[in-house]
Amino acid sequence: VTGRFWYVNSAGLVCSDGETPEDFTLEFPEHGRIAVRGKNGRYLRGDQGGTLKGDGLSANSSALWEY
Repeated sequence: VTGRFWYVNSAGLVCSDGETPEDFTLEFPEHGRIAVRGKNGRYLRGDQGGTLKGDGLSANSSALWEY
């Protein structure tokens, strides 16, 4: 699928088949790490199974990404 956008659905899952762009906020809480916050106010995080979710309550270790 091309020309689609990321969004956080009502269950908190990050999906990549959106028809319109959704704003995400980038935060830089530590050197070399980034946190991404969805428009729902929650942070994107990866779970143990490899699923990307938009349900993090804080920018803790599960919601920080190295760059």
